[in-house]
Amino acid sequence: MEFNFLNASPVPMVLYKEKFIYANEAFFTMSGYNEEDLENKYVWDFFEEDAKEPFMTGIHNRLINKMPTKEYTYKFYTKSNEVRWLKVGTTTVNQNGEYIGFATLFDITSTKLFEEALLYKNDLWTDIFNSHSAIMLLIDPENDGRIIDANPAASKFYGYPIEILKEMKIKDINSLTNGELFKRMEQVQRGENKEFIFKHRLVDGTIRDVGVFSSVVNIRGRKLLFSIITDKTNEINFKDQLIKLNTELKESKLRYQSLFENNPEICFSLDLYGHFHKLNKVTETVSGYKVVDLIGKPIYSFIDKNQYPIINEQFSKVLQGNSVSFYTKIVHKDGHLLDMNVTAVPIIVDHVVVGIIGYAIDITKQKQVEMDLIESEKRYRFITENSTDIISRHNADGSIVYISPIVENILGYTPNELMKSFVENPPKTRSIINLVDHRVLNLKKGEIYTFSYEMQTKNGNFIFLESTIKAFYDQEENKIAGFIAVSRDITERKLFEEKLQRTNEFLKQLSTMDGLTGIANRRRFDEFMEVECARSIDSGLPISLILFDIDFFKLYNDTYGHQAGDDCLKLIASTISPKINRSSDLFARYGGEEFAIVLPGTDLKGAAKVAEKVRKAVEDIKILHSQSKVSKYVTISVGVVSSETVNPEPKLMIVKADDALYCAKNLGRNRTVKVEKV
Repeated sequence: MEFNFLNASPVPMVLYKEKFIYANEAFFTMSGYNEEDLENKYVWDFFEEDAKEPFMTGIHNRLINKMPTKEYTYKFYTKSNEVRWLKVGTTTVNQNGEYIGFATLFDITSTKLFEEALLYKNDLWTDIFNSHSAIMLLIDPENDGRIIDANPAASKFYGYPIEILKEMKIKDINSLTNGELFKRMEQVQRGENKEFIFKHRLVDGTIRDVGVFSSVVNIRGRKLLFSIITDKTNEINFKDQLIKLNTELKESKLRYQSLFENNPEICFSLDLYGHFHKLNKVTETVSGYKVVDLIGKPIYSFIDKNQYPIINEQFSKVLQGNSVSFYTKIVHKDGHLLDMNVTAVPIIVDHVVVGIIGYAIDITKQKQVEMDLIESEKRYRFITENSTDIISRHNADGSIVYISPIVENILGYTPNELMKSFVENPPKTRSIINLVDHRVLNLKKGEIYTFSYEMQTKNGNFIFLESTIKAFYDQEENKIAGFIAVSRDITERKLFEEKLQRTNEFLKQLSTMDGLTGIANRRRFDEFMEVECARSIDSGLPISLILFDIDFFKLYNDTYGHQAGDDCLKLIASTISPKINRSSDLFARYGGEEFAIVLPGTDLKGAAKVAEKVRKAVEDIKILHSQSKVSKYVTISVGVVSSETVNPEPKLMIVKADDALYCAKNLGRNRTVKVEKV
């Protein structure tokens, strides 16, 4: 086998049995090994342990005439012990009559590392989403409000398994009408409102008042609503009841007492000097302090010192007869801080403020979720600002408002140079599309446009860029206010894709060609038969198959040697090929000294004429064969079958043609036998 074409390939390639037979220059460049390093080495010695069994299986299959073609992804260890991820495509080739392994090695290390980085980010988000006690839903507003995902806290709150929630729509749990519900989702999408109070229905039919904080997130090109939900039933109920209690205090003392003591949030009352007069038992659970230890103490005794000004301001308003709600921090008995939402109202007796009553809700977990989201935003902002891609913001006319500094490394222009001249005198492109193209300037809301093109750098060279564009709208005038673009240098990828395409075309051609005779191989024959038999059934047109092999070929090899046998096969193939001159026909080496001719659209009579012409053409070559028992020259025996007498099913036609071939042998060889009927 000639290795020049392998050595010229930019893709690493190797030939092997159990040990290396040959490796091209691209392999040595990629791996750092030399030919001495490969001597007496098994091919799997250079891969991770899992690769051994598939290689050995392929070798075994070739020994029993099964020709495997497989593709694997494995770690490969270079001479410097560097780990490279390779996509290994294996097939079988014939070398001097022996089937050996042929492998093409594509380096996908960068892709693997990028996938692992994406998995880490996804795992980080998934961990936050699934482990937080806050109720979270991911909703698709464009798909009738379908719930895309829900965390365990949501499952616990609503009473549905997560998989059931993911089959539901938000209207299934929200008491609003469809029209009102979609108005709210549109408000979130337009940035008009993010916080709502809704009534949500649980699995047992219970209705709960909930606070919903929603924001738009973009996940794989889809605009989804990420919602954090807080059960405000107790808060709303308590606030309503607390206001009512202020006017009915004298005749509802018992009712007030029950509400105060049994409320799930901290309830408190203060005298005019800010000392605790009463606290419920929940205070102990939340703060760690005993109620008895706090009674008579000033509220400042467990408020964070930094919050004193806020407490003074808010309680002064209450003492003036106003109701207030505010955020503050208290100090837990063990020293850590708790975030609290406090509502306080004046106790009024005979139009005189005599004290303060209120409740405090522990929102520490909710605040932590908010902080986690803020921190996540900071991380992603850092990634954006340090990205190796060009990130730019444009006005509606395409002029640049901002472009990241990396542009100078890629195009050679400074950000200021591009910002000054981008619309009137932009860099030259080899594309009918650019950032100020009319298709870009007319993007719809939410539409993302990605295209690739060549752009001229400052030094005059052209590079390939890929840009992804999204428009943002002026909400009041409902028109495009500008664009965000992310552009990356894909020159190496483009060049690699072109090389890969050329290599794949070459390998595809190689995989369907018989290495000895240069005609179609068995694989191509099998594929062709499948397609043409199906076409014959659909069209009703006939299809015929000719099988022939060389008479007494084993005696020929034994007499003249295998090299002469190979020359004989090549001469017969080159003689017959021009005679099968219709583009719709196929001449293939079926195996060994056996050949096949497929004739679509040809009936039995026509096929028999072709078969006889082929038989005569071989006989006319006059290749000496002293050991033949039918002629002093090489002859062939031919079997012919047609769909006129046999169902056009590939396996059946091959069997019947083979039967006819052996009938020709039994009748004395050097003749043609056709299947007249079955």
